[in-house]
Amino acid sequence: MPIQDTSLKTSLSLITLTATLAFTASATPPATTHPDSASTPTIFWQIITPDGKDTSYLLGTIHMICVKDSGLPQAIQRAIQRSRLVVLEIKNINATNNPLLFFTLKRYLFLPDSLSLQDLYTPSEWQTIETAFRQTTGNELAIFHRLKPLALSTIWLALLFQQACPHEQWRIAIDQLIYQYARQNKKPIRGLETIRHQAQLLFSKIPLPIQAKMLYSFAASTDSLYELFNQLQLAYLNGNLTQIDELLRQPSPGLTPTEDSLVRTWRDSLLTQQRNDNWIDSLTQWLPRYRRLFIAVGTAHLTRSYGLVAQLRKHGYHLKPLTPPFKEPWQNALVPLQSTQ
Repeated sequence: MPIQDTSLKTSLSLITLTATLAFTASATPPATTHPDSASTPTIFWQIITPDGKDTSYLLGTIHMICVKDSGLPQAIQRAIQRSRLVVLEIKNINATNNPLLFFTLKRYLFLPDSLSLQDLYTPSEWQTIETAFRQTTGNELAIFHRLKPLALSTIWLALLFQQACPHEQWRIAIDQLIYQYARQNKKPIRGLETIRHQAQLLFSKIPLPIQAKMLYSFAASTDSLYELFNQLQLAYLNGNLTQIDELLRQPSPGLTPTEDSLVRTWRDSLLTQQRNDNWIDSLTQWLPRYRRLFIAVGTAHLTRSYGLVAQLRKHGYHLKPLTPPFKEPWQNALVPLQSTQ
């Protein structure tokens, strides 16, 4: 897809939709996944107050999915209707369409004046990245030579997804559907953070050497990327949180075990655990105040001992797994992704 068909501004508007996958899409999908005894088996939960009087809802989202039917499932509609407050990662998702967004985020996206992207790599590493970018997008990497590695990863991932899901109306952001439905039903909306904060975390807090390793791993794994996309889409449709967690935690191609461990530490600590801790502070204030909330955040934030499910339980809330909401209404609408190159 030529760059002129997908502007830099449009790609930047997808930052909040691609941050998680830009960080983890370099994983190699396993041939099989093995069930475990994880206490977070589903993407959809009831949150019952300690006194048992009120019920809220927690939904793990996937920020990009390709489906022909974009209607919000009835189970989610009913949960939003019953709620007094809708909580999203970002309050106003439509802000990502603001033409001034690029200028707002520019300081986080670009390398210092003394550096170019190529300076972060050996000649052979740069050739791998340059060749993969040209082969998968049809564009030359030179026009992005001033971007930070994860900024390029985000744009690259957005381009690949738009190619593989050819019709714009099929490219569904579940967060956007929830936002629109909440607005239509005049539900108040609060955000757990801002897009500026997300950009700062992803592009400025992670050291450039770590970002460079992540981009290289991404470039080395583009052949398996569509398989990963499809496995993630299907696991999400089935509501299989355990499988999603396993898919996002496979070793990264092109990295040594030490490098992979370092990348994983930054991902888990900065992009997941620290944000979860901040979000719990907000949620434990809003839950007693509003009593009935609908909370939608990226699926990766639900799992593990520092996930929202476990942390809400530690605060005395009872969490009950619910039937995956997308499986029945969208089971015949999922569009498998494949390379167009």
